[in-house]
Amino acid sequence: MDKKRVRDYMTADVDTINTSQTARDVITAIKITQHDGFPIVEGNVVVGYISARDLLFVHPDTPVREIMSQHLIVAEPDMAISDVARVIIRSGIQKLPVVSEKNELLGI
Repeated sequence: MDKKRVRDYMTADVDTINTSQTARDVITAIKITQHDGFPIVEGNVVVGYISARDLLFVHPDTPVREIMSQHLIVAEPDMAISDVARVIIRSGIQKLPVVSEKNELLGI
């Protein structure tokens, strides 16, 4: 039996935020999409992640680059779902960006 892989379950159409945006832009994106966090990209390369929690006590004009998490836990498309589940449970992270070898965003 073949193992179930991330590529078979990931969402490829990912809402992202770029490093030139502000906390206000993230708040607006949360309201529109109902997502609680977003990968931060430069072009298509993942450079961070921001969650609603990161916005607490932050001025709306604060650049995303200053408040995003740069300590990323990511998945690769060929990882087994069972391995990713363990990472999610141990880390407490709800969503993992799925990236290529060049750290390009493929999905979530």
